[in-house]
Amino acid sequence: MKTGFVVAALALTLAGCASQQIVQPMDSQPISAKACPNGWTLKADAFSRGSLPPDLLNKVDRAIGAAKVRKSRGGTNLESYFTDSVSRTLGPELHELVELADVDADIVIRYIDKDPDGHLIIRRIGVLQMKHGTGTFQFPDAPTQYVAVGTGWPEFFISPTKSGSPKEPRLRILRWEWRQCNLRMSGIVP
Repeated sequence: MKTGFVVAALALTLAGCASQQIVQPMDSQPISAKACPNGWTLKADAFSRGSLPPDLLNKVDRAIGAAKVRKSRGGTNLESYFTDSVSRTLGPELHELVELADVDADIVIRYIDKDPDGHLIIRRIGVLQMKHGTGTFQFPDAPTQYVAVGTGWPEFFISPTKSGSPKEPRLRILRWEWRQCNLRMSGIVP
């Protein structure tokens, strides 16, 4: 492994396909926009903490606890969102073992970029409408041309955890994480 790389286990998976763990360095290249002729989608699924089997519940609680103490510097340290994320580390297991929670939610989707001085520029691009625990967002263009995609979840989600300014449950996806045209993320409700 080259120095300077941040390595993260990533369980944002191809929607509708078998779950897999992906490990990529921070500076690897995302999938080419030409490889996605039908566009880019982000799928979100919700699971109820109360329906988790005991072993998975323990893993989820540990991941949530670790996420609560991460150093996101008011949401500006994008790399901090990779460690111990329920969606990234346990997403495949949740999809395999647990039924979706029957919740409706609007998840705000934002593009995140940086100005020449390195300050974050955040632009809201739409809302992923979750119905009965699942929903899909179609991007208007290639999210890989931005530093990251930010997602803002409703307050009743316990994962993703609250971070940033203003504090809200949020999950961020950096451009290099787009190894496929369709990604999946997971949220936990009580």
